[in-house]
Amino acid sequence: ITSTGFDLIIDGEGFDLETMRAEIVSGLLFDTRIRQKNIQNIEITGAIEEKAIETNIIIDDSIIGITLYGGINMQDEVNTYMANANIKHINLSELDIWKTQIDTNITIGTTINANIHGNNLDELYGNVIFENTKIQINETDSFSLSNMAITARELDSYKNVTLDCDLLHFGTKGYFRYSDFGRITQRIFNLYIPDNYNIFLAENNTRYSPTTNTDAEFEFTLQLLD
Repeated sequence: ITSTGFDLIIDGEGFDLETMRAEIVSGLLFDTRIRQKNIQNIEITGAIEEKAIETNIIIDDSIIGITLYGGINMQDEVNTYMANANIKHINLSELDIWKTQIDTNITIGTTINANIHGNNLDELYGNVIFENTKIQINETDSFSLSNMAITARELDSYKNVTLDCDLLHFGTKGYFRYSDFGRITQRIFNLYIPDNYNIFLAENNTRYSPTTNTDAEFEFTLQLLD
């Protein structure tokens, strides 16, 4: 993400996170580029006070439309991260996030509520809830999920992560690092759908990178829809 211009009005005092008090009274970003796409109309307000950060971000663009409130509390022994986001639309095709071989326009919208704790990636626990998720494919097809929840728990480095939604239940538990999740996913695809996965690797000029020193169990259940 890059921006070639901004207009910020900041009122504050202090030079370190322990004592800093500051408020972004108003802020605008101009000519911001996300994945090489020019995004306009980004407004930012927020505040920093005694190791706590709050921010409000509004993006009103044809590619991305988001209203986001986020906060980080570093006052306690364990950091807390929270976010409430109303994603009106994100055009995944325009941002080259969801690529297809045919000319397809894919847009997603959802509401996200997140409450996460931890001081680094591999210690995180908490939950992220998605509500009223809709994927629009061109102007004719759409797919909706009413609710989806991701929950992570940890005790003495033993992790239990679940994903539940209208369509499926997925869970993994054991001793592993979240930074290994990409390679864990590769391992699952390589074990259960090797032919399709090999085609995907060839099309994206990517190699299979197996996990090492990972002790994890998996469970997967598909839900039947009426």
